[in-house]
Amino acid sequence: MSAGPETPLGALGAALREGRTRKGWTVPQAAEETRIPLHYIRKLEDGDVSGIPAAVYTRGFVRAYAKTLGLDEAPLLARLDEAGVRSATEPSAAEAVPAAA
Repeated sequence: MSAGPETPLGALGAALREGRTRKGWTVPQAAEETRIPLHYIRKLEDGDVSGIPAAVYTRGFVRAYAKTLGLDEAPLLARLDEAGVRSATEPSAAEAVPAAA
């Protein structure tokens, strides 16, 4: 089940899909480049995290995918926060303290 673009997960999926298409990659190419299983790439782009085993995996996949696509991960992780997808030990994107320069 896909999330609409007006939802946090829908916006997340749309941003990832746009980043992938900007690179000219297919979904299988994105899976190969990121080493994220193909079915999880599809779920993330559909804004459906229901089949991903735990929030820590979802957040890790989003970080890895964003990095590979050259996207800023912070706003994407914030979308996960808005949707309530947060691991118990990880601060939200808003709570994260930037590293010292």
